[in-house]
Amino acid sequence: DAVDALGKIAIADSSAINSLSQMLSDAQEPLLRCHVASTLLKIDAGSERAIAVLSEILETVPLERELPQPVPPDHHKQKALREYLLWRTADSLGRDNSNCQSASDVLFQLAQTCISTTPCLPVLYSLSAIDRTVAIRALIQLMESRPNSFLFEALAFFCSVDVGNELVIDALVRLIHSSDYQSNVFSAAGSLGVVDPFNSLAIETLIELLESEDNSPWSVARELGNMGINDLSLPALIKFVQVFQKAGDWRDRKRLTDCFKDLTLRQRMIVVQELKGFLSPKSAESAEEDQFDSGAADLWDDLEGVRAEVCYQIIWHCAAKMSYPDFYRAWAGKESLT
Repeated sequence: DAVDALGKIAIADSSAINSLSQMLSDAQEPLLRCHVASTLLKIDAGSERAIAVLSEILETVPLERELPQPVPPDHHKQKALREYLLWRTADSLGRDNSNCQSASDVLFQLAQTCISTTPCLPVLYSLSAIDRTVAIRALIQLMESRPNSFLFEALAFFCSVDVGNELVIDALVRLIHSSDYQSNVFSAAGSLGVVDPFNSLAIETLIELLESEDNSPWSVARELGNMGINDLSLPALIKFVQVFQKAGDWRDRKRLTDCFKDLTLRQRMIVVQELKGFLSPKSAESAEEDQFDSGAADLWDDLEGVRAEVCYQIIWHCAAKMSYPDFYRAWAGKESLT
């Protein structure tokens, strides 16, 4: 705690620098040495002493590439500690000097090997701070070599890359086709929809997952809506609202209904026509007390009551951006909109 406090309040303070330098000389345990050296770099940028200690850790702590045989009883715990130490060390060196090749190399390897212990996403962000292109390449290599590993968290990294990145788009498309894990497919489709808005494969993949009974339907529907609703996804989302069999969390319901705020006039009219028949007096009563935001709908035993409230909120978002004549035509079903 004392070391952390110095790192926050003692930037360029000579007495604090001296104190940390002394602690660094006295410390023996590698993780403590890493922590002290990292803090010293924060308050004394370019500290040769801190850089030397961190560089020594990278050179002396082995990065496991193959599982030892036989596997020691505490192997996974020790592996996790080593990977955490290497990540913290490389992260500190890379932040102090973006040209530090040893830090970049260690982070690249950690992204390939630490998927089951140290979370991969922080490693990728550390590597991205040094070289974003290398970080992208590291994750793509992981996807190619281990498409059935747990990649759900790591794939979120692609949501921060530039829209239209062909390298990332191609890699996500390959993962969707090659992975047997639906969680990976779901995450890949969501990231693909961010990097390549309205990508038809991303939308079709989420629609397929939405229709499957093996998934969390509200999460899939929300992700589909977050991509931006178009003529391909709108029918699937309307059908989901009409037939869902689980009420879901009230936060998921609100996030999904909010996705209907930015539709075209034609889409709004279709929504009103398709969902008006699922309203009930209960939804009108709850709207007066804003129960949807409070989560009171979770108290309903009647699934149809939840459906009515969801439909009410979606229609409300649509009506807010429609003229009265347009809303009346949609409600009365005066013309075909299919």
